[in-house]
Amino acid sequence: MPRPAFALAPVELLINPGFELGVPPAPWTQSTLRGKTLVTNDAPQGGPHSGLWEGRLGATNNEHDLLSQTVIIPAGAASASLRFWYSIKSTGNGSDPAPLDSLSVQIRDVDGVLLGTIATFTSAGKTKGWIQSPAYPVNQFIGQLVVLTFEATTNGTKPTFFFLDDVSLSFVPNASPAQVDLAYINPRKICRIRPQPDSVFLSGVVPIEVVGGSSTGLASLMVTLDGSSIATTSSTHLLFNLDSRTLSSGAHTLEAVATATTGEIYRCPLPIVPSPFLQNGDFEDPLGTPAGGWSPMSDLGSGDSLLAGLPDVPPISGNLCARFGGRAFADQSLTQYVQFPAEGGVATLSFYARVHATKTSGLDEDHLTVSLEDPFRFGQPAVLQVLSNLSAIDLDLSQPGGYTLYLTTIDLAATGLAGAIRRVSLHGLTVGGEVTTFLVDAVGLTVPVPAAPNPPPPSIAILTPSNGANVTGPKIVVTGTATSSSGTIGIAVNGRSALIDRAHAGTPLDPFVWRAELTPASGTATMPILATASDGTRSGSATESVGVTAGPTPVFEVKLTPSRGLVGAPVKTSYEWRGTTEPMGIGLPLDGSCDYGFLWSLPYFNSDLEITFETEGLHTVCAVMVDELGDEYSTTATVAVESFTTVNNAIHAEWNSFVADAAAQNLDALATHLASPELGARYRAKIEAILPGLPSYAASLGAMEMIDVTDDMAEYLVVQDEGGAPRSHFIYFVRGASGLWKIRQF
Repeated sequence: MPRPAFALAPVELLINPGFELGVPPAPWTQSTLRGKTLVTNDAPQGGPHSGLWEGRLGATNNEHDLLSQTVIIPAGAASASLRFWYSIKSTGNGSDPAPLDSLSVQIRDVDGVLLGTIATFTSAGKTKGWIQSPAYPVNQFIGQLVVLTFEATTNGTKPTFFFLDDVSLSFVPNASPAQVDLAYINPRKICRIRPQPDSVFLSGVVPIEVVGGSSTGLASLMVTLDGSSIATTSSTHLLFNLDSRTLSSGAHTLEAVATATTGEIYRCPLPIVPSPFLQNGDFEDPLGTPAGGWSPMSDLGSGDSLLAGLPDVPPISGNLCARFGGRAFADQSLTQYVQFPAEGGVATLSFYARVHATKTSGLDEDHLTVSLEDPFRFGQPAVLQVLSNLSAIDLDLSQPGGYTLYLTTIDLAATGLAGAIRRVSLHGLTVGGEVTTFLVDAVGLTVPVPAAPNPPPPSIAILTPSNGANVTGPKIVVTGTATSSSGTIGIAVNGRSALIDRAHAGTPLDPFVWRAELTPASGTATMPILATASDGTRSGSATESVGVTAGPTPVFEVKLTPSRGLVGAPVKTSYEWRGTTEPMGIGLPLDGSCDYGFLWSLPYFNSDLEITFETEGLHTVCAVMVDELGDEYSTTATVAVESFTTVNNAIHAEWNSFVADAAAQNLDALATHLASPELGARYRAKIEAILPGLPSYAASLGAMEMIDVTDDMAEYLVVQDEGGAPRSHFIYFVRGASGLWKIRQF
């Protein structure tokens, strides 16, 4: 009798689904035209569905409210659905022919682009108490980083209250192996779902916000800085602040690490660089000084301090924060100049704010406006965020907490700000009557590090023979130069691997030098020459055509084995004599001049004489044979000698590129790292079968160590971390037809 199948329990993706964390409702984000808070516990319509808190959108005329949370619906999930409780209270009569107040339930991407509208409610559908929505399927968004958004709009009359509570966005997990995903909400980097800039500049105090997901459920989420853990959680969402001034100059690495409940691990590194784009984001330095960054302005003049701190007002971190208002008819501002990079990208301005108000009028009268001002022309500034007295929370100013994080993304190219100088402005303005106090702390700015321009493909030139020349001989020696921005190059001439002098840098000022020998067909003919240079992913070529008259087979030839050698490793010599006379002695000068000083007597000459070269480069051996009549016959052979360091660097570059393509699940690119198309085809099915686990596999690989290297083969050892237990793997490399190192077995 077959065993019954048991369905796996759904896994909740949302944090704080019932808003019970109060204000601020993190990790929910809120945006309103009038600056009010969208989470409340004042129960104007009879109380929340459960607990003490609920979401409240609309509620005032001419409003536009957004309440959102970012999640990853994991790839590999069996299904996903959205459900929530809602209540609609309309102040109209419910008989409007075209209700103009609405609540839209949406799925957006992180750029705000609408991916789908799940449901829409209007003021005509007012309810008697709480109603649970249907379970809306959202399977089409599995495997994506999405923003669940509740958007409310009201017109100029008879406002509608849209209440939300106990929101659930869940998925049904699949059995292992898990598919684990990660994304940085700030700084913005989507690790696997789509490529993003590799690194970012950080200035000020930057909130580091990471979200993770796993098709089997997530056990933990951690962020490390240069290898040391700095934050961890057991949920799918992690948020903490990083003061860029605590970082030493130069590049650092943040790495998010997500661990599935079934043990699979996915790592996502993010290179960061501290930058002085924005200074004194924590307000700890005196204002109006070079270190202070901000320039203060007040209607009361220089005697009005715009800073506050313990014990009267608790900042979010450190000892001080910026304070605006706190009295009637205040007009205060802090400004700071910022120049954005000319290369564009998406920047993010972030800050924490807290509002305390004694007003009870219900009108938005006092404001804090965050904007970008053009210092070179008059006009309206670009407003990024507006807070009002309606943003206030029921918390005494001396009590800690109550700060809300605000993130505003700025597409520098689309807004014309690439390369522009702007003034970041924090402007507080209050009117008469009861007062509002605005606190601001931990201002930060992230800007993508400009991506390096695409490097040019390798270039190659044929030096000899010249185009159109007539060449006579049994062999054609083709020489030339080549450049490669990556420093990695392989060269083939008419399909045959060329010998490369890798002692050069491969730059236009110091190009690689190469040499190849071709054997023409018999008779006289025109012979095309095609030289191709490749760095593994891109290539360049040069062509020439020469007239060739095949010469007689030489009487004497010397051969070097291998034709590519290593510094300090022996190269064997052998010779072939086709003359009718008796050869008597052979000379082997190594400088290519054929001026020998000593002849080996042939009865005692070891045809496997070994030569050792102590420097990199193309080395020419000129052998001279003397026959019984005293006649001399000379010939040359060339060997390309490389150092162990050159070979080791080339093999590591190939392996690192292979690991990067595995982490990116780039199946086509992975095949290019294998020794032959046939080997790539044979491995393809195996790679496809483990494709979801490739990022975890790549992240678990340790450093690669050399075991043995010969001229055309290499053996290395890689230690893999398998759930905390080390496992050794031997990786074998061979030189491909172009001379590039490729993977034969892994």
